[in-house]
This record gives sequence, structure tokens and C-alpha cells, in this order.
Amino acid sequence: MVEFEEVEDYYENGMEESLELEYELTQPKIEDEVIEHEMNENELVAWKIMLNFLSITKEPELINESDRRGKEFLYMEQAEEFYTLYSKVIGFSVRKKNKKAQHGRDPKWFLLENRKRDPRYLTRTGCQASFKICRNATTGRW
Repeated sequence: MVEFEEVEDYYENGMEESLELEYELTQPKIEDEVIEHEMNENELVAWKIMLNFLSITKEPELINESDRRGKEFLYMEQAEEFYTLYSKVIGFSVRKKNKKAQHGRDPKWFLLENRKRDPRYLTRTGCQASFKICRNATTGRW
């Protein structure tokens, strides 16, 4: 659903750098059965500013791949913020991929009988959605 196609040969396309930001779809955080993935007021304002900057006028659930592809950001952090805000608007959350933790936790640690704390919820779903950006050598944008 939210895939950005990786540029196969970014040197031929005028790209001097490529940065692949992999995010993993996660289920919303559950704390005392309250789902925490909704946007707060500041995030909602940031989202509206981001849409204006990117000249996107559609409702979030109508934004498709062609609306996202080819957009340029001044900074890499803006691209990350866009994807994070987009995920919250749509109703899922993301986390940067951690190669060590990609297979989940070792059961021996959370199945202990004499645990001092309650185990945290496992929220990773293994979704293959990803967000990839490249730096354009000509414009210096991402």
C-alpha cells in the first residue's frame, strides 16, 4: 500500500546519493487497552503544512503512490516526518527497521516465570511496506 520504488541506478538518473529508509508497519501501541496512533494537534498542523508544501490537495486516504512519488524535500528529516505523519493519518504506525530486532525477541526472555515486569506487547506485523528516498544531485533535495 505505501511503497516507494527504489531507484535502480541513481547515478544514471542524476542522483549522487541514495538513502534507503526502511520502515516496518506496526500495530498501534497498546497501553491499558488504549490505542495510541492518533495525531495530536501539533502533528495535525505539521501534516497540513506538509501537504501544502508538497502541493497535495487530496484527503489522506485518497493519496496514492503517484501523489507521493517524485516529491522533493529540502531535508531528509522532512521526508521521514512526512511518512510518519502519513502513517498516523491513515491509521498505522512505523518504526525504523532494526536489523538485530527484525526477527522479534528471543522467547526465552519474555517467557520467564519469575519476571519482575510484565512483558511489553509485540507490535511488529512483518509488513513489507517501505519508504525509500534518494538525494537529487542537481537540486540537492531529497
